[in-house]
Amino acid sequence: MIYYARQWNGHIDINQYGPFQFLQAFKAILPNLSSANKPPMLGFVHASNKRLSAVMDYMRDHLEEKLSINDIADKFGFSSRSLSRLFQKEGVNFTEYLQSIRIVKAMELLAEKNLSIDTVSLLVGYESPSSFSNVFMRYTGLRPSDYIKNN
Repeated sequence: MIYYARQWNGHIDINQYGPFQFLQAFKAILPNLSSANKPPMLGFVHASNKRLSAVMDYMRDHLEEKLSINDIADKFGFSSRSLSRLFQKEGVNFTEYLQSIRIVKAMELLAEKNLSIDTVSLLVGYESPSSFSNVFMRYTGLRPSDYIKNN
C-alpha cells in the first residue's frame, strides 16, 4: 500500500475504481495501525482550492525544510489566518497536515531504503530524532525501529 501511495499524485476520483478501492481499504485498516484516539489521516487530503493545492504540493516537495505557516503564507500571498482557514475547510490544520505528510514520507523511506532513523528524521524535516520518533509513534502506533522490524 505504501508503494502504491508513493506513486499516487494526491488526486482521486470516485470513478477511478482501482485507486478508489485502494484508498477505501487503506482507510479501513488505519484504525488498526494506531493506538491513537483519532486515526491518523496520513496526508490523504485533496484540496478543493487550487491555491491551497499549490501550497500542499510545495510542502510535499520541501519536507526537509523548516516549514512554518507564516513563511508558507507569505510565499503564496496569503495571510497566515487565511491559509489556516483554508486548511480547516479541508478538515485538517496546517501542523497536522505537515506532520502527516512527513510521516508518510518517512514510512516510505524506512520501508524502501536502507537509511538510519536519524537520517530519515532529517530528510523529512525533523531536527531531533526523538521528536520524530514521538510523532511517528502518534501517527502509526509504532516506534520507527519497530516499524522497520515489522516491515
